[in-house]
Amino acid sequence: MQALPPVTPPPSPLDSALRDLESGSDKGRLADVTEFAPGIALRADPALGVAGDWRSPAGRLLELDVRPRGTGGWIALHLALGEIAGDWLGLFCRSAAPEEVLIRVALRSGTAEGFTDSFLPRHILALPEPMTHADALHLPTTPDLPAEASWRELVIFLPARAFTWQIHDLKVLTP
Repeated sequence: MQALPPVTPPPSPLDSALRDLESGSDKGRLADVTEFAPGIALRADPALGVAGDWRSPAGRLLELDVRPRGTGGWIALHLALGEIAGDWLGLFCRSAAPEEVLIRVALRSGTAEGFTDSFLPRHILALPEPMTHADALHLPTTPDLPAEASWRELVIFLPARAFTWQIHDLKVLTP
């Protein structure tokens, strides 16, 4: 009997954008809206007056050095998702920060009425030593998750204060 080759799913647009960032050497200044790659952007409350720098050095996906000039309510990294056909959304993130940073992640679903955030169960804790975070959301049992959405994105809510965060690796699984 001849062995069949493994089935490899086609890459999602997010996978392609993350690979583009992994190639390294990109950098720039942060603003209220900063696009790092197609479908990957930092968005912040304009009252926060976001300033600082970002880098995508070799060996790391993204480094954020956020220095707000004002006081605002929110800042988040947005990752556009393709179709979510399965029952699960998985997240793997390896990161570090010179000072402790606590991060919350949500699946945002766009509907005609606006959007709904469904938070993953666990927070990401970034410390000086790189740590790996794994989390998953079982979609059929997630309260208030719209069955249909015109768009979906992963929203990584960051502290609305000065911080540095180094993302070594990030994988989003949507079977």
